[in-house]
Amino acid sequence: MRQKCASAKWQGGLRRGGGAGSVDRWISSPKIEVTPALFPLLLAAAPPTMGFPVADEVEVRLPASTHTIRGLRYRSDADAADGTPDGGRWILLHGWLDNAGSFDRLVPHLFSLGLARDVTALDMSGHGRSDHRGSAYHAVDFAAEVTIVADALYGADARFSLLGHSLGAGVALLAAGGATSRVTRLVMLEGGGLHHSSSVSPAEQFSRANSKLPSGRLATYATVADACARRAQRNVVPDRHFTVDSARLLATRGIRLAPGGGYSWSTDPWLMLPTRLYVPKAVQLSFARRVTAPTLIVFTRDGVAGPILNLRVARLGDIGSRGFSLVASVAFGLATLSACAVPPLLASIGFGGAAARISSSLRRAALHSESAMALSRRIGAIRRHTFLMLDGGGHHPHMAQGGAVAEVIARWACGTAAAKGKGQ
Repeated sequence: MRQKCASAKWQGGLRRGGGAGSVDRWISSPKIEVTPALFPLLLAAAPPTMGFPVADEVEVRLPASTHTIRGLRYRSDADAADGTPDGGRWILLHGWLDNAGSFDRLVPHLFSLGLARDVTALDMSGHGRSDHRGSAYHAVDFAAEVTIVADALYGADARFSLLGHSLGAGVALLAAGGATSRVTRLVMLEGGGLHHSSSVSPAEQFSRANSKLPSGRLATYATVADACARRAQRNVVPDRHFTVDSARLLATRGIRLAPGGGYSWSTDPWLMLPTRLYVPKAVQLSFARRVTAPTLIVFTRDGVAGPILNLRVARLGDIGSRGFSLVASVAFGLATLSACAVPPLLASIGFGGAAARISSSLRRAALHSESAMALSRRIGAIRRHTFLMLDGGGHHPHMAQGGAVAEVIARWACGTAAAKGKGQ
């Protein structure tokens, strides 16, 4: 199987910049979306070596444990990818409360574009059809499970590419930084690290989280359609692109019969609780510095980073990671300054109630901007990175426009392959 890099547009679509081997380039999202109905035609038109991806249920039991991680493994009958050290192997990691079904609209395009021959989309522990821990979860454990799964499915020391969305992107960053000899490419969609908070101390966070337990009550729905409608209305991240159809992709692996009748989502209730200890920003930065794989970081204008930096108001063009860092720093400075100056001023002229509300909003804005600054530092710490901001797609661009996201990945992969061929 040969990756399709013949297009001059693809090979010339990236340029060097940002120093230290980084790549910064704005690429607008493609306007044409290949719908699932066209997959058979698209694959039929592909070279005969491409093969149609066949999905199988897989499960991996953790060592010395009964805990089992499940997922979907897609394989074609194609030979190993030419010139690709990982043989076209990918592991895909979903976002919080999602599951392997979230990649259903992306995976066929990875095959049709020649990027993959063996793809495993995981249900991370507590999600989808994987076992529940029945106790607290931590991102570090998710990251450790990645290499355990890779060993079981691909063989010890086998190399592979990683793609993660949202929470999965943060987990992928840890896995790539901890297994530098094995991860050959890293793609992070709508994420570039893990949630953290500087507003509370680690001890206070542990105390708060440790005092909470799952209620044991499950929301039940009369029909699967009702459960999907509710998920679309109250998604984890507000996202107009996440529709009932999107929720149906998750329902196949994420809905079960409720004990008392009806249906419920199968997520472990422990996942709904706050983490006991955040991974500190400095620790995440150290993992980012260890990543040696070429890395693609993709955000959308109407996703999690767009509202934080208000990128929808002013089109910034080819911002790159340096531009992202600059905007984040300015936003943080303005929000922090306003939080300190505006509320006292309003209180002094008799608007005390409004001052309290505005103060709370400004402090939240400052925290969001601080998170964006930390993200920009992590991006800059990755030696060989490409930062892209797509025009649209929301927080789940791989579900809203899987073909467009796959094409962006293919353009980037061809660019990194061309750079490697030139010895850059």
